[in-house]
Amino acid sequence: YTMVISNAGPANVTGGTITDTIPSDITNVAWTSSTSGTASVTTNPTGSGNSLSATYNINAGAGNNITFTVTGTVLA
Repeated sequence: YTMVISNAGPANVTGGTITDTIPSDITNVAWTSSTSGTASVTTNPTGSGNSLSATYNINAGAGNNITFTVTGTVLA
């Protein structure tokens, strides 16, 4: 699945955090991030495990986005 972070303003965000607990019935979890505009991921832009946590900076305005893509295996 994907999560997209954007900032409609009015102020820039410095040191924002995102956390997501991935359900335990999803295994082999990994995530990556991609940025556009002036957005940046300052800690944990990629990782693995069932607890995603990252810090980011994103200026206000259109075109500044961060996309986290999470992959894993769902147990049947």
